[in-house]
Amino acid sequence: MLELKGAHCDEVKIKMSTLSPASKKRVEQNEVDFQEVMLKDTDNHATVAVWDKMVNTLQKGECVTITKCRVRLFNEQKLLTTTRSSQCEKLAYDETLLLVSDDEDDDVDNNGNWGNTPISDFKSGTITAVFDVDPYLACPTTSCNNTKLTPAESIQCMNCKNCWRNYEESACNNYIRATVMIAVEDSNKPPQKVAIFKPQIEKLLTSRGFTLPTSNDQTKLLLKFFEIIPVDVKFHMINNTIKQLTCKRVA
Repeated sequence: MLELKGAHCDEVKIKMSTLSPASKKRVEQNEVDFQEVMLKDTDNHATVAVWDKMVNTLQKGECVTITKCRVRLFNEQKLLTTTRSSQCEKLAYDETLLLVSDDEDDDVDNNGNWGNTPISDFKSGTITAVFDVDPYLACPTTSCNNTKLTPAESIQCMNCKNCWRNYEESACNNYIRATVMIAVEDSNKPPQKVAIFKPQIEKLLTSRGFTLPTSNDQTKLLLKFFEIIPVDVKFHMINNTIKQLTCKRVA
């Protein structure tokens, strides 16, 4: 779990979510390369200030381990910053991090759509199981694309790690993320765990004559999944997240 406690952070294992363009900042009379990177794990977000040799070495979607960072307070928010001793190791495979959502991906709009994807890019498969359903409060700012909010420190509201704003719970969006198992048709690969978000979950339920529970109750959502699984779909997936899907409506 990505938690920023104390003045130092010996190691974080995270996924690259958003990277700012590289720039230069003056540090002790020297111009030093600088870049801000949004990091994610399965529970939290954090922003790390990347300096010097590590700038432009990271790519969106990569899973990495970064060591020997410092924790700094900026605008009452804790931020990570790399040091001269920091090292970055790219992970070839990490099942947990591969399931980390891309819900603030700049290419995905607020309704979960992924541009005009050609139908030839869709695959056929069957959703065979559901592992968990996570109803959560999401940032109401459109450009944040339903980023998951976390409780703000010292005040009774929710904080967005993307735009750094605080919101009353009543102003937040209700959003949903689920982890499901999908078996891809005509594939030699075994069934895999993938993430799916509210717009596509709603399509699945609607095709089977159900509606989303208005309460976003986790137990009720799981029961709805159990009622419709297995379900055949055509889908387009990016980075282990189903971005678009279609399925036949059953009377």
